[in-house]
Amino acid sequence: MRYSSPSSKSIAIALALVAPSLALPGMSSKSPHLSRRATPAVGDYVAPGPNDVRSPCPGLNSLSNHGYLPRDGRNIHATDIITAMNDYLGLSATFDFLQTFGAGVRGAFVLLPGLSIGLESYDALTNSHNKIEHDASFTRSDVFFDLVASGVDPKSIDNNNIPPMHNPPVNTTLIDLLVSFSKDGKTLTVDDIADARHARLQSTVAFNPTAVLQSEQTGGLWREAGFVSLVLGDANGTVRIDWLRDWFVNERLPIELGWKKPNAGIFDILSYANTYEAAEKVRNGNNVPGGTPELPIQFGSVL
Repeated sequence: MRYSSPSSKSIAIALALVAPSLALPGMSSKSPHLSRRATPAVGDYVAPGPNDVRSPCPGLNSLSNHGYLPRDGRNIHATDIITAMNDYLGLSATFDFLQTFGAGVRGAFVLLPGLSIGLESYDALTNSHNKIEHDASFTRSDVFFDLVASGVDPKSIDNNNIPPMHNPPVNTTLIDLLVSFSKDGKTLTVDDIADARHARLQSTVAFNPTAVLQSEQTGGLWREAGFVSLVLGDANGTVRIDWLRDWFVNERLPIELGWKKPNAGIFDILSYANTYEAAEKVRNGNNVPGGTPELPIQFGSVL
């Protein structure tokens, strides 16, 4: 598939991938609510501790940081994921089921105590490269660059033999670059996010020699951009940057900043996904890597 030459911002993104932030999710020293209390109430934000497990997905991590899903990131029942996404992120229960079902089809779930299926820990999502976890994330470096940064020989990296990984760190430089597409410095419009989505994808295509971008991966990219517009955006999909930073960097629901959960139907989500896929075609000469995703098997990816 032909792809356009990388822009200057895509090159900047590539540099961010080579030198990712090493802070664990939620470990921002600037936040006033990160101390771990002995018995936090459900809904209270508490940053993950050193023995807690977190995923590559800010949405799931925020639900655990607020106690709506297990705070330690272990033994997470599939039905609880569906309920929490609907009740606290405001996403359609049908969509939540399809997302969770997609993760199960890709082998993320095991039989938990009590004869319920779910995640043994969030590591099941982290170690699902090109199935659930994927490259070109808004918040995490590509796996290739994480491995290179850890000292792995780039020539030895094989997508079919990725070593186990744990607690993928938030790359705050990538988030800064996403924010840099704002035209007013305060918000990100759908057009701004589409520009950022294109540049992030362009950087992966240009600089990650192991990148796999078939419909299974790219379908997630369009839906995930739609998540941002739906969960954080106003009626036009315009997102406040302070809300986005709180959700992406601290992995905290920005309730104290005035955010309220939406009431997003599945067709709202699919509409935004189509919008972002169409925007990518416009920005890249009618080309989209991977083609059009199929439903429902393409659900299940993470941000």
